[in-house]
Amino acid sequence: MYTLLVVDDDVFFRTSLIETIKETNLQVSKFLVAGDGQEAIEILKQGQQVHIVITDMSMPNVDGVKLIKYIKEHYKDIKFMVLSGFDDFLYVKESIQLGAMDYLLKHSLTAGSLQSIFDKMQQEIQKPVKQQHTKKNMELLTPRLRYDFMRELIIGDIQNEGLIKEFIEDAENDLLFSNYAVIALKVDDYFKIQEKLDSLRDLSFFQKNFLAICQQTIDTFGKGVICHIQEGEFAAVLSLGNTHSELELYNTLNEYVERIRTCLKRFMNITCCYGVGKIVGHYMNIHEQYLDGVGKLKNIFYGGKDKVITSVSSHNNTVIHPGLSIELENKILSSVYKGDVISLNELFDDLLREIMTNKYSSQSVQMLAIELINLINKICRDGEITKGKIFEHDIQPHIKVYKYQTYTDLHKWLTDTFIKLAECIGELTDMQYSEITKKSLKYIDNHYGENISLNEIANNLNVNSAYLSRVFKKDMEKGLTEYLNQYRIVKAQELIQRGNIRVVDIYTLVGFSSYNYFFKVFKEMTGMTPIEYKNNGIR
Repeated sequence: MYTLLVVDDDVFFRTSLIETIKETNLQVSKFLVAGDGQEAIEILKQGQQVHIVITDMSMPNVDGVKLIKYIKEHYKDIKFMVLSGFDDFLYVKESIQLGAMDYLLKHSLTAGSLQSIFDKMQQEIQKPVKQQHTKKNMELLTPRLRYDFMRELIIGDIQNEGLIKEFIEDAENDLLFSNYAVIALKVDDYFKIQEKLDSLRDLSFFQKNFLAICQQTIDTFGKGVICHIQEGEFAAVLSLGNTHSELELYNTLNEYVERIRTCLKRFMNITCCYGVGKIVGHYMNIHEQYLDGVGKLKNIFYGGKDKVITSVSSHNNTVIHPGLSIELENKILSSVYKGDVISLNELFDDLLREIMTNKYSSQSVQMLAIELINLINKICRDGEITKGKIFEHDIQPHIKVYKYQTYTDLHKWLTDTFIKLAECIGELTDMQYSEITKKSLKYIDNHYGENISLNEIANNLNVNSAYLSRVFKKDMEKGLTEYLNQYRIVKAQELIQRGNIRVVDIYTLVGFSSYNYFFKVFKEMTGMTPIEYKNNGIR
């Protein structure tokens, strides 16, 4: 049984910590508490036998470092661990050097994290008392502290060359080499992963799995470390050895990336984009390399997912999109209020081609998306449509715009949302079409994959073909044959997107009599061939 002294100036945290400790397996017979280091020293002077001290670092009067120094000098058998309210390498380093078993951040403290440290403490307490030789400086660093140091070095929070040199040289040579590379990793569709996971605990588990798989892959192949930077973003510092061959260096770097890429796909079923920084020969360039890798990741807005980016695109992405024109807004409004899904698809396909061709700056394209969302809100407000029916779980669609990392994904979401809106309005207004047009639309929907024509539809509806043609064109503002071809092309696009049917086999499934005619109509309506559409990965 142990006597445990908790030292913290926050009475509420002290109480919470003791309750958390009670959830562990540590057998505590007595809890003592102190509001600062001076009060803790007085308790020790009273002759109280204390086995373990848990102390905050930042306290009035006597802080954690001074308390630990006092304990080391006067009570050599007491084991202690430190707590910090912030992730400060320099502050915690001194406590580790003085002999603290480990440290924990207050915001991440759990019964599990305490238990792992208590297990180590009990082993030390139960050992025969013998002289412990203190290792030199940074060799005392725990794996967590090394990780924290590297993270701060990567993001630029530590820039003191002397301190960096001390760390690199004393980290058991794990990071002491002549050539370095930094890779910035961004998880594809991370916000969708967040939506699937139920809690912060699940996200934390995802992050830990990601780090473990990547670190194990790095350790198996060579040396290096990977750190979590922010939501869905990571960075790896890699050793490329001491070779002077540029070809060998880049071959080693490519091998690292491909191994990480393969393992993440195999074990977590996820893909990432990799921004590869320049290879340099000095650890003071690690932050600069990281920024280089992050800069290259900006290319993924047009480049797509699961990409390894080693160079910056020569295309100038500073061109600003002019925004939603009155002409395009009116066309969209007209199609939505008519419930004309095909026209909407055409309008957004044209917009896709324009943006992909000009590669406007991502910020200006996102602003265009915001304008389109505002247009949806206006239509919903005017039509008394509940926005939740259109956006469903997207409570804040304006924020979601910035979560899509590629334009094609953003484009598909916008297109699908406008189509949903058009279908909703169509249901509310019953489309206001004549009965003949409604029956024609239903017949096309059921038989578009067959060899149907204007005359066949007219015969099935028992009306004159010329009359049907006139009424349909008045309602739809386009001829029946033109509508039928457009409908077939939309269905062909859906089949191409599925990816499980050869393009040359699709034309018969959507009612075209020959591939050549299908090819001609497809290119006229989409601006690209069926193969180009498939290769562009348009969704």
